[in-house]
Amino acid sequence: MNVFRYIILVCCAALDLGLLLFGIVGLFTFVGDPHPGVPVAMVVSWTLGAVALFGLTIWSFFRTAKGKKLPVLYGVFWKTVTVMLVLSATWFSLEIPEAGWIMLVLAAGLGALLYFFPKFSGDLQARSYAKAGAGPQGGAGSQAGGGSQAGAGPQAGRGSQAGAGPQAGRGSQAKQQAGKAVEPPAFRADKAEWAWEDAALEYFRLRGTLYDLNDSGQKKEFQDRISAMQDSETDKIYDYAGMPISYFLGWLIDRDLLSDEFRNLLGPELLQAVKDGTQSPVEVLRDLDYVLARDDIDPKAHRFMYLYYDDGETGSLNKRSAHSAFKHSTHKYFFDYYRAVCSRFDVPRYYCVDFNRDSFHKLSQILDQRYLELIGGGIDEKELRQDKRRLSARYFDTEAVLLYESGTPSGYVQMCADAYENMGGKLGMALAQELQEFCTEDLPDEDVVTEKILSHFHPHRVAVMKPVSEELPAYVILGESEWEEEHGVAFTVIGDYAVYSSYYADAESPWSEDRMFEYRLQRDAEQGNFCQVAPVPAQLGGDGAGGSRIRMTAAAAQRKEEIDDMIEALFVLKMADKYDYKVTYSGNEPSYIYISATKDEMRTFADSIRLK
Repeated sequence: MNVFRYIILVCCAALDLGLLLFGIVGLFTFVGDPHPGVPVAMVVSWTLGAVALFGLTIWSFFRTAKGKKLPVLYGVFWKTVTVMLVLSATWFSLEIPEAGWIMLVLAAGLGALLYFFPKFSGDLQARSYAKAGAGPQGGAGSQAGGGSQAGAGPQAGRGSQAGAGPQAGRGSQAKQQAGKAVEPPAFRADKAEWAWEDAALEYFRLRGTLYDLNDSGQKKEFQDRISAMQDSETDKIYDYAGMPISYFLGWLIDRDLLSDEFRNLLGPELLQAVKDGTQSPVEVLRDLDYVLARDDIDPKAHRFMYLYYDDGETGSLNKRSAHSAFKHSTHKYFFDYYRAVCSRFDVPRYYCVDFNRDSFHKLSQILDQRYLELIGGGIDEKELRQDKRRLSARYFDTEAVLLYESGTPSGYVQMCADAYENMGGKLGMALAQELQEFCTEDLPDEDVVTEKILSHFHPHRVAVMKPVSEELPAYVILGESEWEEEHGVAFTVIGDYAVYSSYYADAESPWSEDRMFEYRLQRDAEQGNFCQVAPVPAQLGGDGAGGSRIRMTAAAAQRKEEIDDMIEALFVLKMADKYDYKVTYSGNEPSYIYISATKDEMRTFADSIRLK
């Protein structure tokens, strides 16, 4: 297609150059003639018009090279405006002002339409997609995770671009161009059809047949095998392709995070049956043509869907590619799904699992934690209740107001209040070390003591969040310091450990995964709870029982195991093919391990773990 466009543009460039040459000759001919046969202004306007036409042709070349929409036709429209302006100038020079004004108004109207219509059309499209709840590339098969583009997908009653994919009665109204982002960024939809081909390849692999779709012969054999499949087997693969969606849908139902319209569509009996475990969310998704759309989800969870389930840049869960799978260490759903549901199998898999209630409960606990971190993990004082008590601690000269999150047991609030008021020396020293980081001057040695450092901090509030575990006092201290007058200071405390310090507005709940990891890390180091860990796990090519080992705390070992599961998921999904690590030392003791994964020498995952 682009070759044809380039041929047209080359012809246009030749024509434009001819017009430009004609204009230049005309200028030399008529400028020196005291009695030219035509007005000089007309010759000048045609020459400038030829320059503009040639410039628009060059512009169309660049638009074609960059893959823009309608690169030639859009250029032709602007050339029409240019010609109309030249004609307007011509008629003015020939003293026919009526025709000149008419042409000028028409040119201005067409130019305005060309300038504003793409913006209006894009805004209208974005609103249309939001209303339809359809995702990017809706209805089109995906090479990396969708219904087969070459006829390799179920074709009975699901009508997609390639005969695969649910479009009857739900989703797929939008046919947004592939890769075009919708503003503002948001989750739009996920469909089993986008993962159908990958699920089919995995289905056959687990039954002893590997297909390489880059090989034309194997690809044809794969397509022929699909064409010969019974409907029951095709539907089974659809169930597998939608399994990650089914697990997530089950959690949405269990946590009442569906939109009112969707709850009415499903009905209270069906929703309760899913909650009770008498009906599987796989059956619900099957009845919905294997589509989960934005409009199905409670608006309060939309931000969570964008941040966690779908980041808006790489596309939906089943549309990821190796180079954009994981740009930083933020948790994503497909990692947690793999850890909870698939990592227990001896033969690696991602789709071909049956729905399991135990795995669902395990994943639900992880999803609860992610939701808390991403949506409810911060400290919003407006959402907290105020207790009548004022708290005092021996290190501080001001009293603090006690705040607590609605639903927090009163006994737990009292436990945290008592822990703050009876703060021990170990916690005081830790808070002093954290506060000293905000000081930009070099303190004299006699001032580097807990009491003197903490005299520079004045707590105003102590916030207690709804606990994950009521056995451990955890709270956030919010206050001010002359060392940080503009932003204020906040400390997150778990037990006798200061696990985080920040500006006041950036205070974090004690129950986020990172804060809990920091607590476990400090506790294990203090208690001497260390272990020896293989740097590369056996399932990713490590040496298994023998070879070198790295000494780290039990908390760090657990975090590494979780990261290794994430990378294993990338290997299974063919988004990584190499595991790498680097250890840094503090003296003779390992202090950090940096872990990365690459696909064809391109990094797709990177994270680091503090080991003690």
